[in-house]
Amino acid sequence: MPCAATPLLQSGAHLTLTRSRAEYPQHYDDVFDCIHRRLRKNGYATKLDLNGLIAWKHVQTAPWMRDLNCMTETSVKRITSEAFDCDTDARRREALRGLPGFRRGKAFTSVLLAAWDPQTYGVYDKF
Repeated sequence: MPCAATPLLQSGAHLTLTRSRAEYPQHYDDVFDCIHRRLRKNGYATKLDLNGLIAWKHVQTAPWMRDLNCMTETSVKRITSEAFDCDTDARRREALRGLPGFRRGKAFTSVLLAAWDPQTYGVYDKF
C-alpha cells in the first residue's frame, strides 16, 4: 500500500521509509493494534487499555519488551497456557521462562500468576 505522506517527504525519503518498514518486526504492534480495535469498538479506554499502551510505548526500549512485542500472540498464549496447566510452581516458573521478561521468575511472573489465581498467589514487589 503506498504511503499517503510520500508527497510531503524529501526527495528519496520514501525509499528510506519503505526500507525501514520492511525491517520492522511483523508482530511488534500487535498490542497497539488490539487496543486500537478495543477503543474504536467501545468508544472509551479502560485502565487495561491505558496500561497496555503505556507499556507498549514506554517500556519498549527495554530489550526484553522488544523481544516480547516481536512474539506472536499464538506463542504467548501457548506458553502461558502450558504454565497454567503445570502442577507445581517450579514447573510454572520454568514454563514461563519462554517469555521475555519472565526469565528470572519474580516480579512479572508473580503478577501473572496472581492475576490468574489471586487466592493462591501474591504479587512480589516492594510493598
